[in-house]
Amino acid sequence: MIENGYLESEEEQIPVRDIISAKPRRIHSLMAARPEDRLYEALAVMQENGISQLPVVEGGVQVGSIRELTIMKKLASHEASLGQKVREVLDDPLPSVNVKDSILNPFTLLKDKNAAVVVDNGRVVDIITSTDVINYFVKEKLPGQKVMA
Repeated sequence: MIENGYLESEEEQIPVRDIISAKPRRIHSLMAARPEDRLYEALAVMQENGISQLPVVEGGVQVGSIRELTIMKKLASHEASLGQKVREVLDDPLPSVNVKDSILNPFTLLKDKNAAVVVDNGRVVDIITSTDVINYFVKEKLPGQKVMA
């Protein structure tokens, strides 16, 4: 009932903007795949940036996602090939949260996919991960400490 806003909670609500501002800026723009991209192109983006999932975005709107684990399973079982279009191997979309929102329980939001897209005016603008939430807590609780990301 707390998660749905029916009861008050003493837990801290974390503004999404604060989580974003605590992110290390090694990735300087939104990483996403397009449905018409080839799988090998999306995998190259993931490998170059050290990320394990990507939202699939068309016209600024998330239409699905791709994840390393799912791709590995599909390639190993010959259900997919590197030349296929991303739209042919889509997973469900990542959870989403509005940039203006506050999150009561980040674990609940990130427990299944380890990442969520951040939307502003209906368009995907960023991604937050469990590592980003950890960085937020370290920055808030241990100011000046560096965290590996």
